[in-house]
Amino acid sequence: MKIVLDVGSNFDNINDCFESAKKAKQLGAHAIKFQCFTSQDLYGFENVVKDGIPSEWFAAIAAVCKQEGIEFMCSVFNPSLVSVLDPFVKTHKIASSEVKNKELVAEIKKTKKPVYASTGGVPFDSLQRLVTTFGRDRLTLLYCVIDYPSRTHALVNIPNMRKRYNIDIGYSDHSLDIYEAPMSALRHGATVLEKHFKIRDFDSNDNAHALNLVQTMAMIDHLNTMSQEYKTASEINNSYAVTRRCVATKLIKIGETLRYHDNYEHVRGSPDIRMAVRSCDDPDGQKAKRVIYVGEEIVRKDYKN
Repeated sequence: MKIVLDVGSNFDNINDCFESAKKAKQLGAHAIKFQCFTSQDLYGFENVVKDGIPSEWFAAIAAVCKQEGIEFMCSVFNPSLVSVLDPFVKTHKIASSEVKNKELVAEIKKTKKPVYASTGGVPFDSLQRLVTTFGRDRLTLLYCVIDYPSRTHALVNIPNMRKRYNIDIGYSDHSLDIYEAPMSALRHGATVLEKHFKIRDFDSNDNAHALNLVQTMAMIDHLNTMSQEYKTASEINNSYAVTRRCVATKLIKIGETLRYHDNYEHVRGSPDIRMAVRSCDDPDGQKAKRVIYVGEEIVRKDYKN
């Protein structure tokens, strides 16, 4: 399942966008998505909501994404910006609110690139027209609930929509659930998971329904490590509380040898910190590949022979 992290309006400047791309890659996401709009584009008035990124940032953010090895994506809401965005993306994204925007859909059709389209609140006939417009090989519909944050997950709609339209179906998840909803979407055959995230708290419309870095890491790690064995949130929490992991007890510098009982220990997870248990052999005698701070979990990618 392809994981797309959506920044939305969770940024204050372009450096926040750069940092978001870097963090998204580190957390294991496949793509990071931004939104390009103005309050005027959406509501016909200025200052109703915080604007998305300006089109002038496309090239710089895309360059950072390329350097980091993560796919750059962006939703535009003004048809005139599709051609501006197109050189920088592999896939276009249509927001639920824009499925009926004939001009925008027409411009995106011209690009001949794959398209993701969210479906929140969109009637079946409008979705069928979208399928007809782009074709089954080009379009992926993302089931979603228009609620921020959403609290219900009728994920049976994923296989139902796949049967109805005979195309790939993903899930644009507006909930704060980091375990059961994403895993259930995967189990129902979702090929894409889109989730809002933030590198810190922002004064923005998307802050309340965006995962922080710890939550995002736990979600992705859970999808990667638990996909073969579904567990409830309660079982997950209990297993984290009793599972031992490798945790640094001293500051460990790059190149420093990891020594059991000297600079790390095997300890249980804190009942108050629900971190996904990630793959880690006993690292005793290995060399640290990064600076590891006191209290940080040591995982396989943190050391080398």
